[in-house]
Formats: sequence, C-alpha cells, structure tokens
Amino acid sequence: MDSTHQVYCIDCGQRLFLYEYQYPVYLKPDFKVKGLVCHNCYHDAYFPCDDCKNNYPNDHFYSAPCDNESDEKYVCEFCLKNNYFECCDCEEFFNKKYKHNISGDKFACDYCYSENGEYLEKETNYTIVDLQQGTKEWLEWRSQGIGASDAPAIMGENPWKSADYLLREKCGGMNRNFKNAAMARGIALEPEARKSYETKVGILVNPACLQNVEHEWQRASVDGLAVDGSVVVEIKCGERVYRKTSTSGAVPHYYYGQLQHILSVTGLSAIDFYCYLPGRAEVHLSVPRDNLYIKRLLDAEYLFWLKIIKNRR
Repeated sequence: MDSTHQVYCIDCGQRLFLYEYQYPVYLKPDFKVKGLVCHNCYHDAYFPCDDCKNNYPNDHFYSAPCDNESDEKYVCEFCLKNNYFECCDCEEFFNKKYKHNISGDKFACDYCYSENGEYLEKETNYTIVDLQQGTKEWLEWRSQGIGASDAPAIMGENPWKSADYLLREKCGGMNRNFKNAAMARGIALEPEARKSYETKVGILVNPACLQNVEHEWQRASVDGLAVDGSVVVEIKCGERVYRKTSTSGAVPHYYYGQLQHILSVTGLSAIDFYCYLPGRAEVHLSVPRDNLYIKRLLDAEYLFWLKIIKNRR
C-alpha cells in the first residue's frame, strides 16, 4: 500500500486499517482541527456530545439535564455555552428555555424559581388578564382602555389612521374587527413566528393580555411574554414591515409608539422586535425604553382617554 494513504491514530500511533475503527475527534487547544483515533483510544479518552454529536476529549464535557427533566446528558463546552445556563441558586446547568431572570445577569432554574417565595412575589407594573386574544371577551376588554396599537395614532405617527378616526372607532362609530388578507396571514403565521423566536433567543414566551396597575386604562395584548416577565416581544409577519426593517435595520417609525406603550405597561427596559416570513432570514432588533417619549405618550393617551369617556356619555 502507498504510504501516503496510510492513517495512524493520533494518540497511540497505531496504524488504522478499517474505516469502522477510525473515530474523528476534535483536537486541543482550540478544537477547530479534527484527527483520527483508534477504537481503544476513543473509548479511553473521548466522548460524543449529546447535542452536536461531535467527539471531544473527556475533560471537555459537562453534565446537563434532558429538557429540564431529571435525566442527565453530556454536552461539550460549546453547546453548554450556547444552549444552557447556570442556576444562581443550585449552580447546576439547565436548558436556556427554562431560565427565569432574577436580576441583572442572575438566572434561576424552574425548580429554584418555584421554590423561592421571594422570586414569585416579585412585583410587576401590570396584572395579567386571563383572556384569549381574538375572542369576544378580549375585544370588550380592549374597548375599555387604550392598547398598544392605538398609540401611534394618538401620537400622530400612524400614516393610515388619525387620532380622530381612532376616537370614532373607540366610541362605537366604526368597525374595529376589519381584517384584510395581509392582516389575516400575519395572524395565522404568529404561532410559527413565536416558535422561531423561542428557538433563536432560547426563552419560552406566551401571548398575554396586560393591564397597567397605575393606569388601569393602559393595556397591551403582547405577542410574547416570558414566564418570569423578563422579556417581551412584538412579532410582525407582514411583507411591508419585513422589507422596511430588513433594509433599514431599524423599526419603522409608525411602530415606535406601539413598542414604547408596551414598555410603559410592563416597566421593562427593552422590547424585542421580531420580523418573520417563512423561508427568509429572521430580523431581530432590541428596542430600548425611551422615558422621555413615554412621558409624552402617557400625557397624550390620558387626554385621549378622557375624550373617549366624554364622547361615550
């Protein structure tokens, strides 16, 4: 046999004859280069990562639970950093989908979070109203306050709807249930888009109806809220908003008021803006809280709410 085709184990130097006895492994120090080892060396010094399935040295793996359950699996350092977090209480690693933000960069696992009364009693700026978005009851609740989608019109930033038109809608003079084909498609795509977002950020979120504690007329039907309230996301599935956001790298100005309204209701410091269309790259932006804008927004929304009350009498 030509010596140029001979393959040797990188650990013991034994010549490798059979393909099934050759194990590709990643090598130290940066694990960017692969080498081949024999059957015996592989089982003595290497392991397959349960997540990425690549082979690494034994001192390069960590134990982690399987999908937040009691069973354990073993993952490499790279998968550990990308897919898991360390609980600040029990100091064990868990899937990022089940992390609860405690404060700053501190996160707790499901078990520690549910067992610690101080975490569960954490105050929020809002209450969660048990309603399903799109139902008759939800529409009634919405009509009794000002929602996030109302904010751009109130602030004069909605190019398709004026504040006067919105006032007539709120006072019963217009049909607020109208949906065109693009709106219907966006609503249909939202569950798929939410799963895409969860996969991207590693956090589970659910639709929620929120009502501000201090200003009970200020409400928001959010597309996704983390279980611990630490993350909120606004999802858009329209062609126009996708094209505009992906091209400019910024949120369209006519959605800015909607996002700041949600931040006003929740008290959070930022909101995720997620544009999704099947077959295209997702557009994910983080929009920070704008306290000066929120002050103007609250003043404008309160005056608008007084107009609604007056016109309904």
